[in-house]
Amino acid sequence: MEAPSGKGCAAAVLAATAELLVEQGYDSVTMQAIAARVGAAEQTLCRVWGSKAEVVADAVLQGVFVMTASPVPNAGDLRRDLAAWLDGIADYVRQPGVGSVVRALATASTAAPDQSDAFDRILTEPVNKLIIEHLHAAQSAGDLAVRVSAGTIGDLIVGYLTLASIGRAPLDEKRIRELVAVLIP
Repeated sequence: MEAPSGKGCAAAVLAATAELLVEQGYDSVTMQAIAARVGAAEQTLCRVWGSKAEVVADAVLQGVFVMTASPVPNAGDLRRDLAAWLDGIADYVRQPGVGSVVRALATASTAAPDQSDAFDRILTEPVNKLIIEHLHAAQSAGDLAVRVSAGTIGDLIVGYLTLASIGRAPLDEKRIRELVAVLIP
């Protein structure tokens, strides 16, 4: 979204938002703090973005605040590799404020179809791609007997991560091991 005084102002707001997220975590960031950081009126920000969730979502969707997943490790044991990778994601999501950012993004993604598409393109599709690439490599090496497509397994894992991140499913070692055991024979 563009701020009333131009793209530079919007870019400054998104940059300030990203800085504050790193410094304080989502739960402590306020629209007032963002406005103060850029020297703007809080009301101006609220007219453009409406809420903290919307400005944070915009910062993520514009690539100013980056949330990325590391590649799935390849130590030779598909189950352990996938479980270790999911443990890393769980640790990341449990960091102060990260889960709140994910919840804010999920909320903002329901506001408009273009935001939903961007949410998928920036957050879920890269994770799904990492999983699918790893599973295809395991299939090629003969380490994975195909019961369902790699895409379906990827979708199920991304769905679980999304559900767990917004607070509806446990994101712990026991559940991760159970998920991997069900998906990877």
